Amino acid sequence: MRRRQPASRVRLKPETVWRCLNRLNLSQNKLALRVGISSGYLSQLMTGTRCPSAEVRVELMEALGVTEFDELFILEIVSSSDAENVPVAAGGLAFGAEGPGELQRS
Repeated sequence: MRRRQPASRVRLKPETVWRCLNRLNLSQNKLALRVGISSGYLSQLMTGTRCPSAEVRVELMEALGVTEFDELFILEIVSSSDAENVPVAAGGLAFGAEGPGELQRS
C-alpha cells in the first residue's frame, strides 16, 4: 500500500535558530536538552532532512523566545508529484486559534 504524502510540511529556518542561540548564549546541545529532543534530531531539523512535529515546534518556539511562527519556520506546500515544493509567504497561511500545530487559510 502506498503511503500518502502530506499536503504541506514545515521546515526550520536555521539562520533564525543560530541568531536566537547567539542571543541566548546557548549551544545546539543545550537547546536540544531544553526542547527534549536529541542533538542528532536537532541537527536533522537544522539541515532540513527532517521536519518538526507540532509539539517540537511549540517547544522550539518557547525555548528560543520566538512568538511568530513565520519567524522560525517555513511552510511548504507539497505538490502531488513532489516535483515542486512551494514555500508559503507570510499571510498565505496563518496560525489558527489552536496555535502553531493547527493552521488555517487566512
